[in-house]
Amino acid sequence: MVLVLSRLRIAKATVVLAVALGLVTLPAAASAGGCFYAPTSSIAKALGLANAYAYLDTPPDTTSITPSVFSLCRVVAWSGGKPTTAQQKREKEANGSLAAVVIKTEDDNPSATPEQVAEWPHTYEEQTSKFLHAGALLYTLYHGKAFTPPGFGGRASAFTATRGPYRGAIGIWYNGTTYAYVTIGITTSRVKRAPAALDAIAAIAVPNFGF
Repeated sequence: MVLVLSRLRIAKATVVLAVALGLVTLPAAASAGGCFYAPTSSIAKALGLANAYAYLDTPPDTTSITPSVFSLCRVVAWSGGKPTTAQQKREKEANGSLAAVVIKTEDDNPSATPEQVAEWPHTYEEQTSKFLHAGALLYTLYHGKAFTPPGFGGRASAFTATRGPYRGAIGIWYNGTTYAYVTIGITTSRVKRAPAALDAIAAIAVPNFGF
């Protein structure tokens, strides 16, 4: 039984690792734009890189009859010429001139039904608890650390992990009164930059999201 639980915990941490430390994938048809809560120029600056594109931006939608309002943004950033081949991508990953960022937010929905309003606090507690648990497993299994960034009106926890040349940093900012949270994940091979970049991006995205 202990062995089974250990494997399950490792599997959960591996899922987080795939997000935080997965190889950066530059989409073939990236389009200029920005995340709803953070401009791409600010994200590039936080990473110490010259260019950034939001290749997936799902803004919050308060018109849907759902328990919560969700947003998701995926950004790729780089310096120098845009890598167009697998070899160029590997070279930029190796020298730290390519990075990826994921920003997710979720909070209660003003359009929700009374039943959904009652449901969301329980879902919020479950989701934030799972993230914190997986983050703790992540830094324990993959030679990282835990740290507490500024909360910007809520609570915050962050974790780093290392796999080969890659450094990942993930963080969650959350408020148990408003039942809202923001998660940010960064992948880069600049080992020392990931935590500082996470703090810099959070300093823009979290206040813009607001608790």
